[in-house]
Amino acid sequence: MEEKETIIETSKTASRNNKTFSFIRKKNFLITVLAIIVLTILEFTTDFIEITIGSLIELTNPLRPRSGTIWDLHQKDQIANEQLKEIRNTIPDQQEDIADIGDLGELRRILDEQQSVMIGAEQFRGLYNQIPTRFAYEIIPPFDLLKLAHSRKWIWTRITRGENSLAFHFLDGDKQFLMDTYPSFSVLYEISDGEHRTIVALDSIDIFIGRTISREQFFRVFDELSNSMKLRLINNPFLLVKWDRKIEKIGISRYAIGNIVTIGFQINQGIYNEVFSFEASDLAVHNFIERLNKLYPELNFAFPEGRYSEFPESN
Repeated sequence: MEEKETIIETSKTASRNNKTFSFIRKKNFLITVLAIIVLTILEFTTDFIEITIGSLIELTNPLRPRSGTIWDLHQKDQIANEQLKEIRNTIPDQQEDIADIGDLGELRRILDEQQSVMIGAEQFRGLYNQIPTRFAYEIIPPFDLLKLAHSRKWIWTRITRGENSLAFHFLDGDKQFLMDTYPSFSVLYEISDGEHRTIVALDSIDIFIGRTISREQFFRVFDELSNSMKLRLINNPFLLVKWDRKIEKIGISRYAIGNIVTIGFQINQGIYNEVFSFEASDLAVHNFIERLNKLYPELNFAFPEGRYSEFPESN
């Protein structure tokens, strides 16, 4: 009997302990939940207070004194924006500023009347080709002009007449300076003609068969050569300026005599083609071909052989 009572008493004690432990766990859970709720309320309250304070500060901005670094920078920024607007308003419409000039005589007349004129890149190239080479170089060296044209940035040229000289400003589409030169007045008073030979096509000439490249391939290499190396390839670069976009292909002779290699240019003259030839240094030709093969390995362009075939005479 005593054993039964002991067992019953032990069972009651264990039951009470379980209830106590269960209560403690529930109590801890409730405290945790309550703490989370309180923290959440505090977070939202803090955000609300911050937003309220920020709104009050923003509303009172006009009432507070405008001083300090931030206000000074803001004021300078506003002044700069207003100045830019004024500058834009003083710039004339682009279309009204561009002249249509066909020859040097017309250019001289406009400069005498207006002192300054803006022309497009193509118009400038046309005028440049009318000027003797010894004067054209003063305006802009031909290699510089070619590189400028091939960059595709050059859009406008502003020509201004000063007291003792002219000013040529080469500009991009936004009329920002790319280059400027200041030649004498004499560059406007003479016209020169180039020498050439007429032939149907480069591919009909034995020394150039299988030895031609495109205009784009040629100028991609040529534009990156030094000026001294360019002159060893083309001894009259003003002709390249004159022909530039009319060039269809370029041929390099398969033969060399001594240290001379013939280079031919096929020029599209509308209803017919012309071929012009130059005598180039074999050293410059080798340099050119090395660079060409690095850029266009698929061409596998061979160097000229150590013999010579006469360039055909025109009929």
